[in-house]
Amino acid sequence: MNWGLKIIFSYIAFIVFVIILVYKSVTAKIDLVTDNYYEKELRYQEQIDIMNNTGKLNKKTVVRQDNNFIEIIFPVKPQGGRIHLYRPSDAAKDFNLEISTVDNSLTQYIDITALDNGYWKVKVNWITDGTEYYTEENLMIRK
Repeated sequence: MNWGLKIIFSYIAFIVFVIILVYKSVTAKIDLVTDNYYEKELRYQEQIDIMNNTGKLNKKTVVRQDNNFIEIIFPVKPQGGRIHLYRPSDAAKDFNLEISTVDNSLTQYIDITALDNGYWKVKVNWITDGTEYYTEENLMIRK
């Protein structure tokens, strides 16, 4: 094989590499943290105030895995609110649910048998006596 063919094969290999690189870049799945990022950024001071309310509580909210459940222990009895389970690696697996503790319990249980193993963020917004609270915990689910 002479040097002319080697140069031609080198150019062809480079062109194939660039085409594959462009194809991979165009078809890559990119999940944003939130679709309405700018709107949430403008309201972030409200979120800071809510997090300051949470910091003033005597106890912290506890989020942990207990067998096939996520256990959330509130420092005060929630009168309402939402829990958002956020999966950073796949936005399609995110979901929300209402807070529903039983009687005067400070504990919420979430069944995780349908959830994938791995990294999750548990974001909890709740209200007690007209005051809003927020906590966010990272959780590694292992079944």
